[in-house]
Amino acid sequence: MRPWLTALIAWAGIIFLLSSLPNPPGPRGPEWQSYLAHTIEYAVFGYLAARLFAALRPGAPVWGVALAAWTFAVLYGLSDEFHQSFVANRHASALDVAFDALRRHHRGRAARRRSSAPSSSRAATMKTQCATV
Repeated sequence: MRPWLTALIAWAGIIFLLSSLPNPPGPRGPEWQSYLAHTIEYAVFGYLAARLFAALRPGAPVWGVALAAWTFAVLYGLSDEFHQSFVANRHASALDVAFDALRRHHRGRAARRRSSAPSSSRAATMKTQCATV
C-alpha cells in the first residue's frame, strides 16, 4: 500500500505544481494539446488511485475500486480547477472537469471489461477441468 500512496501523493503534487504555473499571455498551442495533457495527467492519477484502493481493500470488487478511484480523481480534478482560478493567466473550467470525469469513466469501464473477461490461465484451467469430466 505504501508505494501506491507515495506515488499518488507525488503525482498529485506534480499536478498541483503544473497547475500553479501561469500560462504566458498571447497565442497558445492547439486546444487538443491541453486535453491530451489532462488525459495523461488524470489517467495516471486514476491508475495510482485504483492501485492504492485495491491495496487497501484486497478482494474488493473491481467495480468498487474503479468507482472509488473515479470519485477520488473527479474530486481532485475539481480542487485542481478551483486552485487554477487563483493562478495568474489561468482559469477554472467546468468543461475540463467534465471531460476529465468522462474520460476517467470510460477508462474505468474498459478496465472492468478487461478484468471480467477470463484470463488465459483461468480459461486454460477451466478447459482442463472440463476435459477431465
